[in-house]
Amino acid sequence: MSVSRFAPVALAIGVLACSSEPIAAPAGSEWQRTVETSGNVTTVTTLSGSVWGGTAALQEELSIGVEAGEPHYMFGQISAIWATEEEIYVVDYQAPAVRVFDHAGNHLRDIGKEGQGPGEFERPGRIVVDTDGRVFVGQTAGGGRINVYSPEGETLDTWALANVQPGGGVRLSATTLILGDGGELYVRGTRLPQGPIVDERTIVQGTYALRDGVPEGEFLEAPGFDYQPQRTGQAPYQLTVPFSPIERSGFMPSGAWVAGVNDDYHFEIHHPGGHVVKVQRYWDPIPISQEEAAYTKRYLESAVRQDLPDWRYSGPEVPPHRPAFASFYPDYSGRVMVVVYDETRRLEDCDDIIRDPDLTPGPGFRHCWPARYFWDAFDLEGDYLGRIDRPEGTVTAPFFNGSTFLMAVEDEWGTIQVKKYRVVLPAENG
Repeated sequence: MSVSRFAPVALAIGVLACSSEPIAAPAGSEWQRTVETSGNVTTVTTLSGSVWGGTAALQEELSIGVEAGEPHYMFGQISAIWATEEEIYVVDYQAPAVRVFDHAGNHLRDIGKEGQGPGEFERPGRIVVDTDGRVFVGQTAGGGRINVYSPEGETLDTWALANVQPGGGVRLSATTLILGDGGELYVRGTRLPQGPIVDERTIVQGTYALRDGVPEGEFLEAPGFDYQPQRTGQAPYQLTVPFSPIERSGFMPSGAWVAGVNDDYHFEIHHPGGHVVKVQRYWDPIPISQEEAAYTKRYLESAVRQDLPDWRYSGPEVPPHRPAFASFYPDYSGRVMVVVYDETRRLEDCDDIIRDPDLTPGPGFRHCWPARYFWDAFDLEGDYLGRIDRPEGTVTAPFFNGSTFLMAVEDEWGTIQVKKYRVVLPAENG
């Protein structure tokens, strides 16, 4: 479904100068924006409201998964979901297997099996299904490879990414698979420096387009920013300070990069051909209490000490508020989904097992301050469409396409279900 069919017609466009300062609090609910174009750069600033005129809701249409029952309906750890008009594909990393269901929730078949041979996998990750019905499943084990299956699940090919030589010192991995609008398969890659690796900023992140396992075109680098994240801990094992601003980027099916530093609500959309859209909107920071900040530091120490018993959190302090956004997700109908932090609260009756810094989080451990998010939807021209609330529970592996959303949802008892939702716009709710 195209964006033009999914979103109402724009109300008005003002052409005014945009500032790099944080956007002031919105004056009302009516959608107001400014647009300024200079050369190949367009700056879009949302002053108030949204195209949709409010928050969109998710109406549940299907739930797959049980706490106990047939193995095909019991999920362990879902790493990816994909949907066509006829079928739903669920990658269970723990099984490991690709479960295929119809849109009534009936299990149809499994694709692939555990192993190291052709068509087999050890740690399946991302999945893509192209318009011909071919199924691509990436895994990081064995140097990284992509298994290719027919629509019926028969093994067609295996692309060992270590043997794919795109040139320029680029290494490909299967940690990200994106189906391009032109049918190409975009695969995550890194370009290593010719000299020594000074820090992670000297490693260039990007993607390569593959057709039939062969690189096509140029290595597409992720936009970079002159920003140095805050670090804590002792060298050589230093980590980013929790909730401190960092660079985030995501690759879109159109071939565009979306990237930004989340110290404020601004990011950039870098389109193929060089056109850049700078996006800005009002942001009301979500505060972090002193109790949560202290808990977060203890949790980080406990986790790292599983491998490094003497590791200590050495500062700087956890910021007083969360960043403006957490990440970007692709949408297969031409939107950008921005994951935005929401207010959080401490779980009731949560046993803080990490009060003792020598204890480490183990299986079944519940984080006492679970992160909460919602999605902000933008089109690729920078217009703010509106907010979409997320369901309760821990949400992973979302798949977005038009008004259909699928995701894995884990409830408070640990049962994982694949849920299908329809996006209901404010106008449909009356």
